[in-house]
Amino acid sequence: ENKVLTYGELNNRANQLSYQFKKLGLKKGKVAAAVLPHRMESVIAILAILKCGGVYLPVDVYLPEDRKAGIIVNSKANLLIQYNKEVTDGFNGPRFLLNEFTFQKDTFPNPEQKMSLDDIVYMIYTSGSTGDPKGVLVSNQNLINYCQWAQKTYLKDKNDIFALYSSFAFDFTVTALFLPLLSGAQIRIYDRYSEQNVFKKIFEEGLVTIVKITPSQVALLQDIHIKRIAVHTFIVGGENFNEAVCNNLYIKYNRKIRIFNEYG
Repeated sequence: ENKVLTYGELNNRANQLSYQFKKLGLKKGKVAAAVLPHRMESVIAILAILKCGGVYLPVDVYLPEDRKAGIIVNSKANLLIQYNKEVTDGFNGPRFLLNEFTFQKDTFPNPEQKMSLDDIVYMIYTSGSTGDPKGVLVSNQNLINYCQWAQKTYLKDKNDIFALYSSFAFDFTVTALFLPLLSGAQIRIYDRYSEQNVFKKIFEEGLVTIVKITPSQVALLQDIHIKRIAVHTFIVGGENFNEAVCNNLYIKYNRKIRIFNEYG
């Protein structure tokens, strides 16, 4: 929308939230379930969880209530973070509503929390397409290894802008969330449900330089009129990416883009 945060402001606000989360019992190794929409405050909350040494568990805000409740209870979450409403029956632990918190202008120091490479940074649930959803644990080493590789491979410079639109509960989204923050780049947040085709807004604005997309979403780009080509890199993942779809995407952008296939 029309909000902007510098890295200093982001860090200070994440510090503020981390102290609130600690008061509610979040500490190293404990799970914080985050049922959050695509808002700036959601990114702040995710960083705050990590600053506590907590394990970040993203839960898609648009899942059916019983599915959300099942994931949160199964994960043995210690804290539930939401934006503006009480949901999720069956969770009896502390809850934190982001929209009720007022950020202060005072400077808050970084919380002292030592972490190791083997510590868990986030837990993410499978789709459940072959049975019940299962929680997968990802370590700091896993995440940092991927991000350091991706930083060398995808970024051109710190002026790059990533589109953050896909569900936080999709592992695919890790690239657009953590990679820019570790690289001094910019995240531009889009509400993926604000309109039927979020890509129309992303590409007509002509600001984003790196987009991560699934092969089936490539079809949504075909009817979008592009005034200027700001995107230099497409990262494709989540499902099988065939050669014809790849070629069509390459031609649409006048052969001026790089396309990386992360699937498999």
